[in-house]
Amino acid sequence: MLQTIGTKIYGMFHLAKVRLNNEDGAELMEWIGMCLVVLALMGAIITFFNSSGSEGIGEKIQDFITTQIGNLSNDG
Repeated sequence: MLQTIGTKIYGMFHLAKVRLNNEDGAELMEWIGMCLVVLALMGAIITFFNSSGSEGIGEKIQDFITTQIGNLSNDG
């Protein structure tokens, strides 16, 4: 009976060791996911700034901030 318990415990430790050795692959997937999120955010920002035609980025930022301040002061 003790030998069976010892074998099961050894099997659990071996399984944990195998899973921990595979963490490098999981870390790589996390980095790839973060890079994709950053690329998606950059694309959304570029699309936001290019959507209104001839206005420059500075003018769009100024208009956005002015609108937000107006909304805060008008409870809207």
